This record gives sequence, C-alpha cells and structure tokens, in this order.
Amino acid sequence: MKYIIMAGGTYPKFKIPKQLLKINGEVIIERTIRQLRENGITDIAVSTNNPAFDYLDVEILHDADNQFLYWGKDENKKSNNCWLKAYYPVEEPVCYLHGDVYFSDDAIKTIVNTKVKDTMFFCTADKKDIPYKDIRCAGGREPLAYKVENYKLFRSAVNDLLRMVDEGRFKNAFCGPIAWNMYRYLNGLDLGFNAKWYGEYNSIFNSKGDYVIINDYTNDVDDEKDIAKIENLLKIGGDIVVRCEVIEKFTLGEFDKLKNLKRKSLDTKGTLYVGDTFECDDKMAKYLTGGNALKKVVIKVLEIVPNEVKEIKDVDDALEKIKESAKEEVKIAKKNKKSKR
Repeated sequence: MKYIIMAGGTYPKFKIPKQLLKINGEVIIERTIRQLRENGITDIAVSTNNPAFDYLDVEILHDADNQFLYWGKDENKKSNNCWLKAYYPVEEPVCYLHGDVYFSDDAIKTIVNTKVKDTMFFCTADKKDIPYKDIRCAGGREPLAYKVENYKLFRSAVNDLLRMVDEGRFKNAFCGPIAWNMYRYLNGLDLGFNAKWYGEYNSIFNSKGDYVIINDYTNDVDDEKDIAKIENLLKIGGDIVVRCEVIEKFTLGEFDKLKNLKRKSLDTKGTLYVGDTFECDDKMAKYLTGGNALKKVVIKVLEIVPNEVKEIKDVDDALEKIKESAKEEVKIAKKNKKSKR
C-alpha cells in the first residue's frame, strides 16, 4: 500500500507551509515520514503544489490541480478550489495522511496495522463520544487519515462530490465537501448540503460506517497555539486524571493507586462501595468501565479533572503559577492563625 502525506493547498496565515513547522525541534512532516518508516512503510510520497517539499527523501507528487485556498471565497473556482483535491489520484491501494497532523507513535501504528476492506476513516474523538476522553486530544472529531483498499470506489466518490460542488449543491464551498462528506457519502449518510460549518454534520459515530477513533494527543496544527499546546503536553507528560463514582461494590488490587478517595459510608482498604468517589488514571478508568476480562462496569465517570497546566504555553510558567499559589495559601494560613488568637 502506498502512503501519501497530503501537503497541498495554500494557508496564508503561515509564512511557510504549516506541514514544515517545527514541534519540539522536529518538522511535522519529517516526523510523520520517520514514524512510517519505523513501522516498516517504504512506499511513501508527499502530494504538494509547493516546491518547498522537494528536499524530502521521498517521492514528490506535484499536484498542480490542488488549488485549495484556506477560506477561499471565489465561487467561480468551485471544485477547482475544493479541499477534496488533496486526495491525489492513484490507481492502487493508498493511505492518505493529513500533512499538518502531529501524530503520536501509537496513532501511526494503529493506522498502519488496521485492516481495511474498502475504506477506513481515522479521526480524533470528541468528549461526548468517549466518557473518559483523553484531555490531550484535539477533540471535535478532527480528520486524520483515510486508508483506501478499494481505490476505484474512493475515486468515484471524490469525482461525484466534486461534480456536486460544480452543480452548486453545497451551500458553503469551504465546508463542503471535505473529509466528513467523503465519509458520509461512502457510508450512505446525509451529506449536509445546507451546513454552514463542518461541525453541523461531523456527527458520524452513531453510524455503522468504517472509522477508527484516535484518542490521544494526536492533533492537527491550525495556528501557533496548537504548537504551544502540543509542546507543553509533551513536556508535562499530559497525564489524564479521571474522577469516578462507584456504582457496584468491588475489590481492587491496585487500591493504593487511587487518589482523593471519599467514602460514602464504610472504610475498608481494598474494597470500594456504592457511592464512593475517587480519582484515577485513564488506564484504570477504562478497566473499571468494562475493559476487564468480565466486561463488568463498576464505576461511572463523573468528569475529567481540569488540568490548569495544559492551558499554559510554557512549563516554567506553570511552575511559577504553582509557587505563587503556594505563597498565597501560606498568607491565608497565617491570617487565619492570627484571627483565632
């Protein structure tokens, strides 16, 4: 199977193609190429209309037909300015990866190892899709990749959607058709012709279509804030904290790993009772919500505990904030002590 990294189109907000921006000192698209090679992939190409990518040690597919302009409003261009032009036409099984995505190692491994009958769509999760969603992920069901075994079916779908654009069937040329419409078309779902924004029609997870959710820090880069967010998460580790409530009594071997345990009534080490609440990591939350051998659900997830650090661009800033908070607590404690006297 051929792996094509999509790096075409024009994004005026960036001085250089955003696929060439660096995160943690590594160029985004170079990272993706490295990860693919580490997973045994050798047939790699970059689809682009920009010679800035010619230095890469892979096949370059210069795509003059891809005239997509971010927020382009020229109605006369119609399908010539359509995002679907990014899917470079090939007559062989192919996996298209979005070039502006910072993939985790697990995400690339999942994409490479996933078996496909006809097509498979990969995207990020949204909070309502997975109750203990990884707080590091992009959210909003961001498209990440399309793996295509039946290339004739896929190419036919692309051409049909482009024809619909020229016929004026999509209300907004920017938001349709894109990856979401492709998924919906291939799986016989409503295409959202009148949608003003893709968020109105990207609710695909109630369907029976072929898709895989990538639920980690894998994220696309739309602006500098995304770069800062990813770099900060990588520095702090991005640990997930989940607050849970017990709905059925159970005994836990890793009882000592629980944090902020609050008892409803009894206090027996090793045993949790209905109504008890605690915090744990994502792995344990998955185990207790049916990820165990018996597929038994013994807790309900109340929330992902907010992590103030994840909103701060630099770890040093986070540490400074923690220090200031500690100083404030000391002042309050001294004040309370004086008032008691």
